[in-house]
Amino acid sequence: MKKIFALFCLLFLLFPIVSSNKINLASDGETQETGADDIIMLSLSSSSTPVQSIAFSISGELCDRAGLNALQRSEFIDCLLQKIDHLRTEFLLSLSLKYLQNPIEQYKINKGVTLTAVSYNDNSSLIGFSIIYDSHTSFNYYNSSSSSSRDTQRGNYFIKKYISQGKFPFSSQFAGKNTTIGQRYKEIFLSAAEGKDYYQAISQNYSPKFVYDYAVVNDKLKSNANIITKSAEQTHHIWIVDEQNLTNANDIQLSLTMVNRGAWYLTALIVVMAVTIIYIFIEFKIRSKLKKTKK
Repeated sequence: MKKIFALFCLLFLLFPIVSSNKINLASDGETQETGADDIIMLSLSSSSTPVQSIAFSISGELCDRAGLNALQRSEFIDCLLQKIDHLRTEFLLSLSLKYLQNPIEQYKINKGVTLTAVSYNDNSSLIGFSIIYDSHTSFNYYNSSSSSSRDTQRGNYFIKKYISQGKFPFSSQFAGKNTTIGQRYKEIFLSAAEGKDYYQAISQNYSPKFVYDYAVVNDKLKSNANIITKSAEQTHHIWIVDEQNLTNANDIQLSLTMVNRGAWYLTALIVVMAVTIIYIFIEFKIRSKLKKTKK
């Protein structure tokens, strides 16, 4: 169970369908909209091959507010692709160091884990990359000590409730520095405009919303997510925090209630057996008394 909860507060999968640069989440025929023009998203899909992803949006609204023409927008996208590729290299180095600490052939880079190239999706206006693990054991190998979740267990022999709490990923401190991961990712985005005439305009108009999407097959999982919606065979728990609230105590909470069916069945069997024994005993007593009466 701890390994399952270690999965909960980790990252990345590109889930939202982005239309007009806003996140639209379809659920039972209805559409929910976050209202965010600019987003930075981390997500995790806990399917049979876990996928972690990171994505930055470049909204048309931001470019319009900053006064970028088509050529400048294209230039900015090219620069951002390079900056995010540097971020991808940091992830690759981190995974490589993890492997070198305990090298196991089946988990080596490009076998147990693969990083996709950084790409830009013109339809969704998203730039990002993914980390694909070939199995849950491979995921646990690289992330076994990554979770900062606080796990608790409540209940009794028949029903147990497992609760895991952790910090919203973007609100966590970045590598010993006095800044959050969210702020650091925002700086990466803005660095793509450094030295350009439109740097000041981009900086003044860029205030992203930070989105964390955890996609899980188990629909019994409960959470304090802002949005919970289904897509295909997965349930998505989505947290959204704006930049102004990034330094607040933004906790992610997940819980799973598990019923010990074996205990219930055993108890039911014992009760039935006990009732049967009592019935036989009472019937035996009654018959014994009737025999004595006849005598």
